Order: sequence, then structure tokens, then C-alpha cells
Amino acid sequence: MTLLPEIQGLIMTVLFVLLGIVVIIALKKGWLANFRAGKDGVQFDTRDNEILNKQNAYDLQIKIIDIDENMREQCRKQASEIRRNLFHGLYEFDCCDVAKAAISYSMSTPLSIVIDKNHMRKKLTPSRKKMYIEELVREVGLEYDTFRKMASSGCDKHALPIFDEIHDQAHFLFENIWVRKVIDFLNMASEAKIKVYEDYLLRFRATGDAYNINICEVRIERNRQYIRESKHV
Repeated sequence: MTLLPEIQGLIMTVLFVLLGIVVIIALKKGWLANFRAGKDGVQFDTRDNEILNKQNAYDLQIKIIDIDENMREQCRKQASEIRRNLFHGLYEFDCCDVAKAAISYSMSTPLSIVIDKNHMRKKLTPSRKKMYIEELVREVGLEYDTFRKMASSGCDKHALPIFDEIHDQAHFLFENIWVRKVIDFLNMASEAKIKVYEDYLLRFRATGDAYNINICEVRIERNRQYIRESKHV
């Protein structure tokens, strides 16, 4: 059975319209960004995608580094606040102000080490939080005892109190201010990372970069898990 020319023409017109719609959608999605039409037909330029994927992966890494550095900077500012609180906590003792300032700086050293090593997320888990705080207070106590006599030498006032006299205050600062603030900073960083990974996930999917698609998906879930766990810390 032969179709009438009019029907054949109508079918061809419908097919071209449908093809046009598909092409328009593909262009908007970026699926045809690297197609090339030539005498040998339509070809897909994979080299452009490779370059684009490398650039996107590099840009992604830089943005994540910036987020981490911003988080560490916030933690450094909080460490300075803790140091000021420690300094003011020594006001009630009749000892040299220079000694107070020196000892408060030495007591904040363990905080700076934790920040620079960037392993606070591992320390602040439900199962490790208590141990982390005890370890931090112990290290601060060692710093304090090491510099207490030296900081008080040459001062015409009383020596600094032993660490046992300010232990409870230091423990309170680390548990209720330092830890809570750091968790907030870590969660804000995770939320920012999720948004960045979601953005680049779409870019990698558009170019079919399976390797970086997997990286983004894994890290999105990892940061969501961090946020979920932090609610129990």
C-alpha cells in the first residue's frame, strides 16, 4: 500500500518539527555544545569536553579551598575570642597583667594547632566530642603550667594561680563556646560546599564526566551526613 504524496509530506513535516524541538531542547541543555557538522557528517568533539571538564574540576577545587580557608579564618577569630575570655577570667587574681596576657596566648596555642591541621570535623563527632574537650583542656593545662612561673618572673605581684583554679572555667569555655561555634562554622562550610558541588554536578553531567560526577555525588552526601551527625554532638 503506497501512501499518498500529501500524507508523506505531512509525515515528513511532523518529523522535521519534532526533530527541531529535540534540537532546541538539546541546545538549551548544552548537549550539542560540542557537535560539529562537516563534509563527513556530524561529529562530537571530545577534546573540547576534556578541556572543559579539567577547567571545571580546577574551578571546583579552588572554590572548595576558599570555603575551607574562610571556615578556618572564622575559627581563628573565635580562638582570639576564647583567648580574651581566658585573659579576663584571670582578672580576679592579683597578678601581673603582662603575665596574664602571656599565659592567655599560650593557652590558645592548642586551638591554633587544631585549626591548622583542619581535622576538627573528625574530632567533633558524637563519640569523640567528650574526649576532644578533655584532651584540649589537658593540653591547655600543660601550656599553662609550662609558662606560669616564667610569665610571673620579675612581677612585683602574686604569681599566677595554678591551672586547677581555672580548670572549670577553661572547660566551660571550650565545651559551651568553642565547640558550639566551631560546629556552626563547619556546618556553614558544608552547606556552602553542597551548593558548589550541586552546581558543578550539573556541569559534569552535561559533558558526561562520570569520574567527577561520582566525586560530586559522594561529597554532597558526605557533607549532608556531617550536618546530620552534628545535631547529635
